[in-house]
Amino acid sequence: MATEKKFVHKAINDFEVKHFLETKLERAGVSSITIQRTPIATRITLEVQKPGIVVGKRGTAIDELAAELNIGLDSMVFLDDSQLNRENVRAFLPEVETPDLPTDPKEYTKFLHALPYFQGGAITDEDKMRGNLYVTERLRTEAAKQYETREEFLKSLGTEVHFFEDDASSLARLAQLTEKTNQFNVKKRPFSEGEIREYIDRTDCAVFYAKAIDQFGDQGIIAFALVRKGVDEWHIESLLMSCRVIGRGIEEAFVAEIARRARAAGAERVSVTFEPSEKNEPARAFVDRFFGSERSLVAKSVEVPDWITVV
Repeated sequence: MATEKKFVHKAINDFEVKHFLETKLERAGVSSITIQRTPIATRITLEVQKPGIVVGKRGTAIDELAAELNIGLDSMVFLDDSQLNRENVRAFLPEVETPDLPTDPKEYTKFLHALPYFQGGAITDEDKMRGNLYVTERLRTEAAKQYETREEFLKSLGTEVHFFEDDASSLARLAQLTEKTNQFNVKKRPFSEGEIREYIDRTDCAVFYAKAIDQFGDQGIIAFALVRKGVDEWHIESLLMSCRVIGRGIEEAFVAEIARRARAAGAERVSVTFEPSEKNEPARAFVDRFFGSERSLVAKSVEVPDWITVV
């Protein structure tokens, strides 16, 4: 019975996502929508007759679609045999992967199978939840319209951030986050499960991660940090967060809890590494606002937003 319920739940989620996309992209002439759960993600494949409508003027339509699905532009791959459309996407949406197709259509199948974007890996709990995450994010978007201010909406969510330190029970998900996260990532440096475990075992380092839960459901593990623990200062060498939760105060709560633990250990300051990339502007904006130009803050100066509970 449990298996049957799980199957029905997935079918409902797939129906919700397909219905949303068919309605949203009606003018684009949707030919098919395929939802396939791969080992590392849920892959949604759209085939449309008018790709230009999906992209929109200066990329605005595809940007809006990504926001409504709550996925990063760097999670999208645009395939089109029109060079003009490909150049348009590259010009206005550089985060979207836009490979050139072979000139001979007979080579398409071989070419698509060779693309690196859909390769498998370890299956994590977040991968299994992904279809449901799309649906619950749409519910949050609709709920936000009922409130006059953003803060009122955030308080209504009842967000809990469950914080973990040197916990080796989710190594596959943590390694996956370091590999796939581009936008909110202060330093794009993937770590293997073995490397993360080594840092967990070291006394001069700490590995932190967090999962988020609100009234709409469990969002899974969404944040990771690698910290080098000095006597007077803790230095955040790696800090990243899933783009689907950015802007709700969760990033502030995560760093504030690291700062609290640094203070408890006797350190007075917390600093952070930042290395710019083509895609990590959201991380830069946060570091500039939270840590300042010196990339450092007084540990006792930061607090968890009052609409978030750290567990």
